[in-house]
Amino acid sequence: MWLRPLGFGEILDEIFRFYRRHFQLLLLLALVPVLPTLLVQLGAGQGSQFGFLASTIANLGSPPNVESHAFPQVNLGLLLGGYLLYLALIPFSVGLVPRAGVDLALGQRTGFWPALLGTARRYGGLLALTLLYLALALPMVTCLLLPLSLWILVRWAVALPVMLAEGVGPIAAVSRSWHLTRGSWWRILGVLVVVFLIQYVAGSVVSVLGLPLALVVPFVPSFVRGLIVVVVSTLGSAVVAPVWQLCFVMLYMDLRVRVEHLDLCQLADQAVAAAAR
Repeated sequence: MWLRPLGFGEILDEIFRFYRRHFQLLLLLALVPVLPTLLVQLGAGQGSQFGFLASTIANLGSPPNVESHAFPQVNLGLLLGGYLLYLALIPFSVGLVPRAGVDLALGQRTGFWPALLGTARRYGGLLALTLLYLALALPMVTCLLLPLSLWILVRWAVALPVMLAEGVGPIAAVSRSWHLTRGSWWRILGVLVVVFLIQYVAGSVVSVLGLPLALVVPFVPSFVRGLIVVVVSTLGSAVVAPVWQLCFVMLYMDLRVRVEHLDLCQLADQAVAAAAR
């Protein structure tokens, strides 16, 4: 871990270096909130729908001796339950990778279960912080409020790692983030835009591989084709998600060093004291 302020390119390099170094743990944590919702989606019949479409495309131009039944329907009750499960898992979706990222960046011992338990202890705060972000992001649909919302969101960029590293509540976390990001708005925005584009493009490329893969697999029922599409798309998104989440952790570490001139040992001591509270 570094002990000096990093430049634009150095932060980007550190994000990907950090992810490669701890790939197995971070990917496993990213999958925790994804797998339950994936199973519910498959149980609700979405896999059958994707499979029907994939089989239809695969059999275009073939003689009419292929499967020709009606478009499969989903179980609406189970699908609704899946969406509710997704909402309940939001604190784990946003908190698991940053929780482990903060601990690893500070040189503290962590692992799958410590990260899971540490995130669970902050469940209410993570949910409240997510709702704050959502309430601020909603006005961005109007052109008039877009600049204001974007400006505030960037100033709040490191609130989540602040909450996890310093053991504070959501309001104190956004206040700390506002202080740390003062004078660094454009640099933070630049890092976030570049990392978002990289993550978005990589996630899109990996996700769309499911359909062509399902099309080239021969002699399988439509459900298996749908299973391939849904699983590859979901897991592909989970693989690249930690890149975006680690971006905020690295920005937080850099800002603590840059603004408050703290070294790694001081940061780690403060994190231990916060965890003990």
